[in-house]
Amino acid sequence: MNVAVPKLGAVAAVVMTVMLIGSTTSTQTGIPSRAVGQQMADADAGSPTFVAEELVRASVTVVYVLKGVECPSGQCVRLFRSNDDGLHFEQVNLPKEVRTQPAVTVDSFFEQAQFPTPSDGYLPVNFELYMTNDGARTWHVVSFGRKESVLTVAATSKWAYAMLSECKFACGTDELARSATGSSHWSIVSVAHASHSQPPEVAAAVGDRVWLMSGIGTGEITILVSTNEGNTFSVVWREPMINCGLYPTSERVVWLDCSGGMMGDWFRSTDGGRHFQALPIFPYHSDPFDPVNSTVAFYLPATSAQVRVTTNGGESFESRGVLPVKGAVIAAELSFATPQQGLVLVWPANELFVTTNGGHAWQLVKAPRVQAGR
Repeated sequence: MNVAVPKLGAVAAVVMTVMLIGSTTSTQTGIPSRAVGQQMADADAGSPTFVAEELVRASVTVVYVLKGVECPSGQCVRLFRSNDDGLHFEQVNLPKEVRTQPAVTVDSFFEQAQFPTPSDGYLPVNFELYMTNDGARTWHVVSFGRKESVLTVAATSKWAYAMLSECKFACGTDELARSATGSSHWSIVSVAHASHSQPPEVAAAVGDRVWLMSGIGTGEITILVSTNEGNTFSVVWREPMINCGLYPTSERVVWLDCSGGMMGDWFRSTDGGRHFQALPIFPYHSDPFDPVNSTVAFYLPATSAQVRVTTNGGESFESRGVLPVKGAVIAAELSFATPQQGLVLVWPANELFVTTNGGHAWQLVKAPRVQAGR
């Protein structure tokens, strides 16, 4: 998915999918007879499709669903988990402090959620960090031993990183904290100085590498990389861009999706982000972009319902199947687990589609039933 704060790449350790979804099912695309969401259709026959908010993937098979429900205070959300990439779901939990908040607020929180393993997850909420070790069944607030605001997080299956500040915005000096993934013990590993009156963001992490990004929204983006698990950083890229998304699919291959105005630029690095080569394509800045591995990446052109893919590292793109969406596609998010298996969420219809054959054909996903009182 393509968000303001860059996400982890699809093969970078593991990434998780959080979404609000819905649909009918079919086997015409080669999807098994117990098609996507079929168990949910059995339990809740005839239920309509439901609004999807965000996509975040935890592994090739583990998927989370964020479903909008009516609450006394208005529209709020509930969380579901699938262990088979959307075939079957069970309801899990959000932190109590999150469940009663408006759906649009929770949506903004989940834009930065990190789930580096199927069991471990990190959710920054109102400058605090919530953590789960049991697949979102329970959550607790992380304590850093002092009054710190959590700005951004990134995680791998080995390490979790959090950018901390003494205030909620740029204070001049911010600290990078690190923890073994799944552990509640954090330590400060380095100090990052804010640039452009803005603190650096933890953009992504893969293996021993950590990328920071600063200057988002200022007109000049700076990327820093650490090759020693966040202990030291060096500047590797600085360009006049408004916003960028960083997508490492390995320690060596990094894809970059940037915008400098109405149009965007896509880049690819094969040396860990020290040098980037521009790709021969000029998308609109809002076109969703989802790299899967070192050579395969999917995207959806602006206002189009036809997914495109490169299989040669961005040298060329080819068209795949058309999404069976009702009405126009204004925006979308993509989440591919493999070159064959993926999900796409489209707006304004707010529908979620699944493919198991590399985007040649798509099907809607069925909504699960919400358990009363949870």
